[in-house]
Formats: sequence, C-alpha cells, structure tokens
Amino acid sequence: MNDKKRLLWLSYSFVLISLLVTLFFFLHAQSRYLQYKTLLLNEINAVFLDSYAQLRNLYVAYNNVPFLPANELLMRNKQFAYIKFIPLPNADLQTLRAPDIFANLQQIKQNLDFITHNHLATLGLIQQGRGYVIVTPYRPYHDMLFSRQADQALQQVTRIDPLWQQRSYDADDFRGCRVYITAPYRENYSGLQLVSMLMPLYTEGKLQAVAIADIRAMIFRHIVASFNQQHDTQFFLNDAHTPDSFLIPCSQQRINIAYSKLSLLSASELLIAVLAASALVLLLAWVLRVKNKIYRDELTGLHNRYYVNDHLRRLPSGFSVLVLDVDNFKQINDRHGHAIGDQVLQTIAQVLQNLTRDDDIVARWGGEEFLLLLMTDREDTVRHRAELIRRTIADESALTGLPVTVSIGVCIARAQAFETAFKLADDCLYESKRNGKNQVTVSHLF
Repeated sequence: MNDKKRLLWLSYSFVLISLLVTLFFFLHAQSRYLQYKTLLLNEINAVFLDSYAQLRNLYVAYNNVPFLPANELLMRNKQFAYIKFIPLPNADLQTLRAPDIFANLQQIKQNLDFITHNHLATLGLIQQGRGYVIVTPYRPYHDMLFSRQADQALQQVTRIDPLWQQRSYDADDFRGCRVYITAPYRENYSGLQLVSMLMPLYTEGKLQAVAIADIRAMIFRHIVASFNQQHDTQFFLNDAHTPDSFLIPCSQQRINIAYSKLSLLSASELLIAVLAASALVLLLAWVLRVKNKIYRDELTGLHNRYYVNDHLRRLPSGFSVLVLDVDNFKQINDRHGHAIGDQVLQTIAQVLQNLTRDDDIVARWGGEEFLLLLMTDREDTVRHRAELIRRTIADESALTGLPVTVSIGVCIARAQAFETAFKLADDCLYESKRNGKNQVTVSHLF
C-alpha cells in the first residue's frame, strides 16, 4: 500500500470509526432516554395514583365520621380557618346535617399539597341535593362558583357511569379506578388552568356527595422540569398527538412526553467520539507503520518474503510465479560501489511496480533477487509481462549508461502449490542464466 492509498485508507477509517463511536453513544443515549422516560412516566403516575389514594381516604372518612347539624358543625370546627362550609342556595340550615370531616379534610389537603408539589388549588366536598360545599383553602369567589357549578359537578359524575347509583359499594371497589379526571380547563372567576379529580362518595349504594381535587394543570410541566433538573435530561411536553403518548391513570387524558433530538448526544459525547476515533486511527496508523516495516524491504520499498509467506493463502487457483535475478550484480558492486548497486536495485523495483497490477505481489526476495506473483495463469499474458519487464530494465540501463540486465524464471501454476511452483520458477531462472542470461524461461505446473 503506497502512501497515497494509506492516507486515503486512514481518512476513511477515521470517518468510519467516528460514525461507529457516535452511533454507540447515540444508541447508549437512546437506551438512557427510554430508561429515563419510564422513570418520568412512573413519577407522573405516582402523583396521580397517590392523589387518588387520598381521595379514597376521604371516602373512608366520609362514611365513618358523625353527621352534625350545620350550626353545631361550624362551632366545633372554628380552628380550621382555611376550611369553609358553604351552604348552597335553597339549603335549609335548620335541618341541614353535614359530616364532621374538617380534621380529615385538613390532613388530606396537607398530604395532597406534598404529593402534587404544592399544585393543589382546591379540595372540596359537594353534597348531593344542593345542600352544601366544604372547601379548602377557601377563596372569596367560591361562594359564587359553587352556587352555580355544584350541580354541574354532580351531573358530570352521574354521566361518567350511570351504573354507579345502581350498584352496592364497599371499600374494595375503590382499589380500582373510581376516580374521574377532567381535561385541562380554565376555571371561571379565578382564571386558573386546572385539572379536576372527581370521586363519588356513596353510602349504602346511593350517591351522597362528590369529592373534588382541583390541581393546577401546570403540574405536568413542573414534574418534567424537576425531573430534567434532577437527571440532566431534556424532556418536554409535546402538544402533538403521537403513538407513544400515555394515559393518566384512571382517565382518558393523554400526555405526550417528547425529548429534544439535539440533546440526545451532548457536545461532550460528540467530542469524546471524535477523540476516540482520532486515538483509534492514530493507533491503527502506528500498527500499519510497524506492520509496514516488518513487511517492507527498506531499500526498495517492495514487499519482502515475510509478506509473501503471510499472503500465500490468498492466492487464486491459477497464478504465476516469476523469479528475477540481476545479471552480474556482484561485478556492478565491485566496479561501481555499493551505492550504485543500491540505485540499480531501486530502479528495478520501480520498473516492477510500474509494470504490475495492484492485485499482483512484487517482493524483494533477497540480495539481487526479486519475486513476482501474478494473479493469472494465462500463458500469453505471463510471457508478455515477463518479456516486457526484461526489455524495460535493459532499456533503462542503456539510458543510464550502465549495462544492467535480468534473467527471469517463470512457472505458470494452475493449483495452489506455491512451494512447488517457486522451485520450478527458480529452476527456470538458472536455466536462463545457463543459456546466456537476459532472457525468460517458462515452465508449467498442472
């Protein structure tokens, strides 16, 4: 492999290794993305499942606390400043009875604040039959809001599952999805973007009330942002509807979590890919250089016999062996010096490289002897090539004024038996020497 080809090969290797290392990092990043996406979805699921569990606790409390007259209830729960008992229009306060659930509501509200990362807007209890609303934390617009929308919430629950009022219920029913979650909407009066969880509260199979937890819709973005900060990821909410969107537990609300494609591979990972490729290519170049020294003749730049021996298994079924020897080389060294002798060998090496194909093997076999392996067994082609080499070397020496000729022995082999073919070619070489030198002798191995 000459320097130009070696440089081109190393360039291709650099590009290929860079791509492979980048692909490795990309696949690793893709695997990491899927792993973290699962963790993120689990976090979102956990928020809503834990919130549902708190509403189920409210159901249990509702069915286990005493119901008191409204006036007595308010007197007993003065300490709960942020919980408001709101009688609805047409309610009769003299006969109205409500559950003593303020303490439970306060505890569940605190739990939901923690679970939702302080995104709980309102926790409320709406009594069936336009009786009352218990709400926390109370805001001034709640009186107007619930006086108009309490019945709507009850009707919405009834529409969700008409069979809810026709079945008997116990605590086991609420281990499944007994909660309905709305799509994000903008609340009247406050203008807050909310997601509401609605849970029916039954007593002896009859709908008595509805528990409502209003959660700020930005909770989704908050969870994603916190997750990104904690895990150094780049997830975001995508409004586009894609096949990998997922349902919030116990709802028909879909969320699509996307990931920035540009951030799958960080700048540091790309830099590592380039540096790794550079290091591997430099190592490869060093290996090639060492291998080249082992396989190359230092004087002529041709391959040596070590290279030939390592490449014999690649010979085709039909090949030809040419053994070439410089005539009277000892006399050239004696008369003109070793420096001139070296120049002669270098000139012959250049001629051999020019007159052979890329898939042929040209080697300095030792001293003034050269070996050619031609990847063909066509006798006319081999004879022509051998004669062309002989004449070209003679013509080159005539131009320099130093008479140099070569004798060539050829064996055309149609079987993979290099040792036998080489011996026959070597015998032909000596035949050329005995017959006067500067000639080609051919034999066959079938």
